[in-house]
This record gives sequence, C-alpha cells and structure tokens, in this order.
Amino acid sequence: IIQLSTNGNNYNVYEVIYNDYLLEDDDFGTVSKKIERLFYPFIGTFKVDNFQELLLPKFSASLDNLSVALEFPRKLLKPVNNDGSVIIDETVKSKLRYNIGSLNYASTSGFEFLQADSFDLDKSQIGNTGLILGITELKLDFRSDRNIPEADADGRPANFTGVYAREASITLPSQWFKK
Repeated sequence: IIQLSTNGNNYNVYEVIYNDYLLEDDDFGTVSKKIERLFYPFIGTFKVDNFQELLLPKFSASLDNLSVALEFPRKLLKPVNNDGSVIIDETVKSKLRYNIGSLNYASTSGFEFLQADSFDLDKSQIGNTGLILGITELKLDFRSDRNIPEADADGRPANFTGVYAREASITLPSQWFKK
C-alpha cells in the first residue's frame, strides 16, 4: 500500500484498505477480525471494542448544592434574629428550604442524586404568638427498603420509617414566665 501511494500512482490508501481488504469476502474472517489484524502491527493486541471505547465520548456534569424554598407570608411566620427578635424588614420572609443535594450525570452511569435530601426552616415566630420555631436538617424516612444514614447509624432495621432532625426547637415567649 505504501509503495502504491508513494510511486506516483493515484491511489487512495483508505479506499484500498476499505475496498480491497475489509470488504473482500474471503477466508480471513469477519470485518472486525480484519480490523484487529490491520491495527496489530501498530498497537499490538487490539479489539474492535477498544476502537469503540476510543471513539465514544465520555463526560460527566454536576449541579451541586441544589435547593428550592417555599416562602411564607409574614402573617403566618415572621423571621427572627439570633436574639429572637422579629426582623422588622417586611420584605424578609421565612423560608422552608428543601436541600436537594447534588445532581450528577455521567455518560457511563447516567443520573444520580448525591447527598441525603433534607429540609431547613428559618427560625421564625409563628404569627404574633411569640412562639419561635426552628428546624435544621429535617429528613423524612418513608422508604421500607432502605434507610437514611442517620437511621442506619442508630441501628434501625431497613424497614424502619420515621423522621430525623439534627436540630428542632420551639422557643416559648419570655412573657409567659415570671421573673
């Protein structure tokens, strides 16, 4: 083939390989076996599957720390400062956040959610009652085939269902207590 293409003849090396070697119906085996034999002198043991592996693109993408939130009207919940006083700014709303975690996609394995999902509720006063409610990392475990990691760590069976919160608080109004 090299001699045909270098001595002034008008031969296309790829056409010769394709038409006269790969498509030729002879006893040298299937086309895939012929391709394996063709590449052997250059890269050693070679399988057509390796060729596909080289040509098919592989990639992954990730969306990290995804969350959505539900804002509450201030007549239901009023956000509070660390000292428990209601935030005066009427544009600031209490939010229940759903922390979805990370969404990953890999061409080799597909979609996958990472990190256990959870809910957080900003510390908020319930209406004008003076009661303050706060929830951090609330997880719902309603599956009967597996648990959230916290239930496993507590030794719960796989069919356990329940609720976990890293922190949940209800603060009573100070005026309810005599000094």
